[in-house]
Amino acid sequence: GINAEYGSIQAVETLREMWLGILLPDDRKLLKFTQHDFAALGETSNAARLALGWLFEERLKELYGEYLEVVRTHMGDVEVPIRTKMCNLAYVLLKDKPERDQDLLGM
Repeated sequence: GINAEYGSIQAVETLREMWLGILLPDDRKLLKFTQHDFAALGETSNAARLALGWLFEERLKELYGEYLEVVRTHMGDVEVPIRTKMCNLAYVLLKDKPERDQDLLGM
C-alpha cells in the first residue's frame, strides 16, 4: 500500500546518502575484480587483504546496479511527485559520482 511505497522511497533516499557519502569513490568508478592490476599483488605483503578489498569492490558495484534498478522502477510510478523525486535523485547521482553513468543516462 501507500505506507510501503513511502517506506521504499525513504529507503532509496537514505541509500543515496550512503552511496554518495561513504560507498562510492570520489575520483574513479568501481572496478570488477578482473579489472584490477594483479601484478600489484606480488609487490605487497598484504596481497590477501588487497584481493579481498577488490572482491568487496566488485560486490559493491553489483549492489549499486541493483539500487539503480529500484530507482528506475520508481521512475515509472503513477504518482508524479515520486517520479519527480526519483528523476532528481538520478540527476544528483549522475552529477556527483561517475559510477554507472550510462545506466543513469538511460533512465
